[in-house]
Amino acid sequence: MIAWLAATWALADAPVHLIAGATATAGLPSLGAGAVGRIAFTPFKIVGFEAGARELIATAETRTLGAVFFGLRAATTPASWLRGGFAHHHETPWDVVKDDPVGAIAGIAPRIVHRSGAELGFGVAPPVGGDVLSLGAELSVAVMPDSAGPNAYLFLDLIGAIHLGPRPQADEAPLDEP
Repeated sequence: MIAWLAATWALADAPVHLIAGATATAGLPSLGAGAVGRIAFTPFKIVGFEAGARELIATAETRTLGAVFFGLRAATTPASWLRGGFAHHHETPWDVVKDDPVGAIAGIAPRIVHRSGAELGFGVAPPVGGDVLSLGAELSVAVMPDSAGPNAYLFLDLIGAIHLGPRPQADEAPLDEP
């Protein structure tokens, strides 16, 4: 599905960013680590759409944290961005994960706590050896306005990205008017 979206968006002659990496979180008193993957599509000069997912193991009542995000992304420079939008978490007790790992990852196992809120992030990923690859980091916060767990999670993602389609040139500031 993601490959189909990437190919379709790339053929639309707009930048597509395939992003993957490691993530760490702090949602006090809990800490955690895991993996992150996202896809971003920028059909307008600096604004586009982004969808992503994380899967982490968190401490303090050991559990998995499956997090999805859907929202908007805006380039602040050719190598940096802001993003914000809807966040949804599945927090699953570790014993449930051991008994039903597929159901836990799919979000359908018993005793999963479903939580929704908003996520905001800022990232920087300069190109490495050309326009197609970049390495960087993103700092984001997800706010969950319920009492089922931490009200805020801070995420640090160490990421690599593959860029398909046209990219702004290094001397072209995307916020400047043409």
